Amino acid sequence: MTFYNLCGQQSNLRGIGANELPAPLPAGVSYLLGLNVDILSDGQVVPNLPDGAGIELDYPLISIDQLAILHWNDPDGDGTGEWVEVTQPLTRGQLAEALTTESEDELYKIMTLSGGGFYPVLTTDPVGIFILVAK
Repeated sequence: MTFYNLCGQQSNLRGIGANELPAPLPAGVSYLLGLNVDILSDGQVVPNLPDGAGIELDYPLISIDQLAILHWNDPDGDGTGEWVEVTQPLTRGQLAEALTTESEDELYKIMTLSGGGFYPVLTTDPVGIFILVAK
């Protein structure tokens, strides 16, 4: 994990197992591993990252051809959210711009060279549950 521009905040990272997921996964995918990411400011969990901040999550590549990262999107925290696949492409050269630009979708799949060993994604707004799945 890499934290961008999060000075003054604390993080709480916790592995999350398949039996702890808030809802069933979409049809056609299977759980591989997951992480719950909380950011705290003044000891309180914040629902979103501060402007200009981001977190890069680098999942280890597993010898499965079709992988995806899903984020549990539940803005009001009532448990009736939905799984959203991180699909918006981003190159490393666009990372600084993504941190400072507001957009409707602030979840990015970072494009890497094959053989890099990791499946990286970037969030510049939502926090919470991110899981690696096989398609």
